[in-house]
Amino acid sequence: MNLKRLKKVLFLPDTHAPYHSAMAYRLIEMVCATVQFDEVVIGGDFPDFYAISSHSKDPSRANKFEEEVCITKQLLRQVESWGFHKQHYVMGNHEDRLNRYIHDRAPEMKGIVDCDSLLQLRQHKWVVTPYKDHTMVGKVFVTHDVGKAGPTAVKDALASYQDNIVINHLHRISYMVEGNAKGVPHVAACFGWLGDVTKVDYMHRVKANRDWALGFGVGYVRDNGWVYLQPVPIIGTSCVVEGKLFQV
Repeated sequence: MNLKRLKKVLFLPDTHAPYHSAMAYRLIEMVCATVQFDEVVIGGDFPDFYAISSHSKDPSRANKFEEEVCITKQLLRQVESWGFHKQHYVMGNHEDRLNRYIHDRAPEMKGIVDCDSLLQLRQHKWVVTPYKDHTMVGKVFVTHDVGKAGPTAVKDALASYQDNIVINHLHRISYMVEGNAKGVPHVAACFGWLGDVTKVDYMHRVKANRDWALGFGVGYVRDNGWVYLQPVPIIGTSCVVEGKLFQV
């Protein structure tokens, strides 16, 4: 029997720092102290960038962009300290808030400030994928979104790519496998989010509690590029990875 170790990949969905779940990140740090992951994939919306949103804003948060950036960078440096051989960063629509802000309100800053330099991504060896594009982990595409949200978005992403796909953006945990006419199965997955639902001010709490789920993903990559994807829901303050219970 071939018991060769598979490469392990950690998928971190929407985080929305500084409005992230500190509990969830403590839990994931515990997991990473036990499980040796080779790669990490941030799927976008790692910062919230609330202060530069075009939406109506709470005045108590509206002028704290510098604080948002500082906390986001601290959390990124924490993730980096978990010791991955490769780090993927896929931009999301919240990272794109900075581009839109510059285009609409500060065009003189174009080319001087961007999300990459602000968060020091390439400086800290992140492989950066722009918003509305994708990267590959083995034979799985990874993108932030394909322009849709809601309960059918994972199915729509599978229909768009017609291949294995991990999306983010939805804050839902969703997983489906569907074959094509040749009987070849493809997987589509979304691994939830890592935000703090008590900090959400743009949606009724009951809807967020119903539709969104704390969680992350794990992928096991074979030499031939096949990736076995596993959603990891965070239940209460605990999760199970590789048969081990982790709890904060």
